[in-house]
Amino acid sequence: MAALHSSPTPQHAWLQRAAGSWYVSCAYYAAPGQPPIKVQGSETVSRVGDFWTISTFEADMMGSHIKGHATLGFDPIAQKFVGTWIDSATPHLYRFSGSLDGNRLEMSGENIDPASGKPAMYRSVEVRDGQQRSFSLHVKVGDQAEFNVLKYTYTRKP
Repeated sequence: MAALHSSPTPQHAWLQRAAGSWYVSCAYYAAPGQPPIKVQGSETVSRVGDFWTISTFEADMMGSHIKGHATLGFDPIAQKFVGTWIDSATPHLYRFSGSLDGNRLEMSGENIDPASGKPAMYRSVEVRDGQQRSFSLHVKVGDQAEFNVLKYTYTRKP
């Protein structure tokens, strides 16, 4: 059986630009209209060949150390970005897919809301601009309005 090999696409090249180490300013929102809990974190994004990245995120929040891993790639057949997220605070595997518009990647997926244990729609928005990135995560549980649960601002480490 012949090996399947693809050449990297422009979408794969866009992914690879995030490789490196980042300072992360984190804002976590407990409820709409409430001020965020702000903490500092860090992230290292590693290339997995020309097609994927895997990141390791770490932050200390309210006495707990949080560690998470994200995978991100582009599926050239589906023409969608695909990703996963796991962390030390929840037992759930989160799956996302979405599209790139310029430097703005919007992804979504149905996952479990850890606060309620119910299925929820998750939507993430990441914007990459040179040495900075931003990421926001929005959750919609049932008939409730979508809620912005976190916002990260990244600055590349020297």
